[in-house]
Amino acid sequence: MNNRFTVELSSDLDYEEMVVYISWDDEPFATLNCEKGLDNLEIELYSFSNEKVLMMPFYDYLEILEVAKRTLVLSKKK
Repeated sequence: MNNRFTVELSSDLDYEEMVVYISWDDEPFATLNCEKGLDNLEIELYSFSNEKVLMMPFYDYLEILEVAKRTLVLSKKK
């Protein structure tokens, strides 16, 4: 996995279930949640002020989403 990504499992008060925060170069850009179950994961993408654009490799992005999903799945098994 590209080491510029970070995945952080969290118990955010805005959600009943666990969520995963995804960052690129320490800039949070997405939240993955399982509020509707693991088969209906939802991703929330953040908008950036000052027209900031995050450019990242496509396959690294897909890989980090899989890591985030696995993190949620493993949290549900505990």
